[in-house]
Amino acid sequence: MPDINRMRVMAFHVDGERGFGAGERRLLDLAAVLGERGYGNMIVCREGDELEREAKRLGFDTLGLPFLFDWDPVTAYLLKTASDVHGAIVHAHTDQAAGIAGLARHLGGAPWVAGDCIDLTAGAAEMGEAAARTYRRVLAPSYETAGNRS
Repeated sequence: MPDINRMRVMAFHVDGERGFGAGERRLLDLAAVLGERGYGNMIVCREGDELEREAKRLGFDTLGLPFLFDWDPVTAYLLKTASDVHGAIVHAHTDQAAGIAGLARHLGGAPWVAGDCIDLTAGAAEMGEAAARTYRRVLAPSYETAGNRS
């Protein structure tokens, strides 16, 4: 039986937004701190976007996905498949990423958490109140560990 204390945890940091701003910098800062502490990191973003280029420049593994629209089932399926292969925990850093991660989980994918900047009540009418209640229960991890590394 493997020693759970020596197993490497893989985090998939998901951000499907266009462009590169403070939120994307914060994502990379958090991934850097987690990497220093021995955690694996995969930056999951729009294929060919600025976040992907910056993450690669900093030496992170990346996974470029299409992020065609909110609640995109193609992106959710691809995220589910990749996170299953790596045994990852999915960390959604944006509203759109939370929807995709939730849909991937519904398809049988990895557990997921949402960052503290996400409004999980947005879109409640579109997804139905029962689903909105489910997403509001997701734990929001603290970003204090990343500090101000920019």
